[in-house]
Amino acid sequence: MSLALLAAAFAAGFLYIVSPGPAFLALFALAAQEGRGAGARFVAGHLVGDVVWGALALAAIVGVSQIGWADAPALMGEAFLGFLAGDLVLVFSAGLPAVRRFVLRHGAWVTRGVGLMFIAFGARSIADAATGFARRS
Repeated sequence: MSLALLAAAFAAGFLYIVSPGPAFLALFALAAQEGRGAGARFVAGHLVGDVVWGALALAAIVGVSQIGWADAPALMGEAFLGFLAGDLVLVFSAGLPAVRRFVLRHGAWVTRGVGLMFIAFGARSIADAATGFARRS
């Protein structure tokens, strides 16, 4: 397996974690209200779900038969390291005093912004799916 593929798995795991979404909001809200420790406990539990989701996605979407059973653990290991690195960056950031104050003061607007971003991602996915479906017809 190439180093480039392992680096891509790490980067994908990292970007998956640091991209704003519901878990991102929950982490920052918890850390703002209860401190970095509460946020760290939350992401530790969330990390378990990320690993399970990642393994299932790798098997279902990419297909282990395409990459080989021998390479699947290494790819998931790199993705796990990316997940972990992303979690560490976010927990550190969420616990910074300035970030905590910002989230406590402007949390509703942050939530709305992330929500709009999710709606845009969803709309784009639907548009892409419709375009792909129309091409097949």
